[in-house]
Amino acid sequence: MKEAVVVFDQPGNLCEEAINLLKGEFSEFFVPSVYGISELAPWLPKADAIISWGNQKLSDNILDLCSDKIRAISTIGVAFSNIDLVAA
Repeated sequence: MKEAVVVFDQPGNLCEEAINLLKGEFSEFFVPSVYGISELAPWLPKADAIISWGNQKLSDNILDLCSDKIRAISTIGVAFSNIDLVAA
């Protein structure tokens, strides 16, 4: 198991297989139950990675909450237009 915290940026229905895989690979992972920053804010400072479903813009005000230890920002899809690349 990797000592890493993985944060999803918005609610999503992960299948049981995906949840079990995440539990086996990472020390913690978080999937919010609502859209917006309210549930994400406490998790971002300790996140090693953010996985974006691509519908919420990862703007500078969101990415500024992350610590310098963040190692990956990933989007599910083919583009990265919803990630503020300057802030990342």
